[in-house]
Amino acid sequence: MDQWFDAANPARTVSAESVLDRSRRPLAAGFPATDDHIGDVLEGPGREIRPHRAPKHPAGPAQAAGMPAPPRRNRGVMVAGLALTAAVLLGGTVAGVTYFSGSDSDLTSVLELGVGATSQRTVTGPLDGRTAASFELVSAAKRVTVRSEDLGDALYKMTTAEDSGLLPKAAVAQDDVRLELTPDGKGDSGTVEVVLSAKVVWTLRLSGAVEEQVLNMQSGRVAGIDLVGGARRAQIQLPAAAGTVPLKATGAVEELAMTSPAGNPVRVRVKGGATTVAAGDKTLRDVPPGSTVTPKDWATNDRYDVEAASRVTLLSIDTAQ
Repeated sequence: MDQWFDAANPARTVSAESVLDRSRRPLAAGFPATDDHIGDVLEGPGREIRPHRAPKHPAGPAQAAGMPAPPRRNRGVMVAGLALTAAVLLGGTVAGVTYFSGSDSDLTSVLELGVGATSQRTVTGPLDGRTAASFELVSAAKRVTVRSEDLGDALYKMTTAEDSGLLPKAAVAQDDVRLELTPDGKGDSGTVEVVLSAKVVWTLRLSGAVEEQVLNMQSGRVAGIDLVGGARRAQIQLPAAAGTVPLKATGAVEELAMTSPAGNPVRVRVKGGATTVAAGDKTLRDVPPGSTVTPKDWATNDRYDVEAASRVTLLSIDTAQ
């Protein structure tokens, strides 16, 4: 019983002799022997008697004759019950913690519905009936290829090369797909390939700076393209246009080459000017800022309207054969 002693609230000490003297007193006639609820005697030198005087309660109804006395609660049973309850509650808590005990990236993948991963270097996501979506590359890389292809029931497939030093991480919010690249220290080629479903009309936004960009969307459809992060070289093969499709080079691009299908003319406004512009059979030198290069067949419904915000060293416009 020493283990239940509360040092912060010591009980009143009663000598063993006084209690023993009282126990030897003769009981008054007519009264049954009762427990006076004074306390327990702890034998041995230096031990104390710690009274645990029971509180006074109104007397309950007299027990009917012949009825068995109500069973006393067993302290062991009570302790076992409390332990079992605590175990159930604690077990539920542990189960909840274990379910989300992975890394932050694992938790993110649980919350990012529509994202699947087939390997560490390849991520895919389901089409889910989409007919229009946007794609954004938010990280920098050395060489990025974006192309359209029939992926069946998949919306996209993104892969980093073994020697790229990068791992892909995709996030999908409604119809917006974002690709983030994280370093893994295994190489430095920085090569990334993105394949987008040809069943979807895409709006492309490349926010990360890239040394070389190759966009081949000939087998798909685009609603717009924005080169935000800048590139040393950007090569774009355009699909058949539906209406006037905007294409912006917001970031600095040294060399910009575009190829469009026949019947889909390309007009370019060089807000920052251009050193050389090659449009079909014509070559223009030192094009001043604010100039617009307009093809003769521009007056049509399906076409591409291009705007280059910064100065371009070489601008090439061609028509697919």
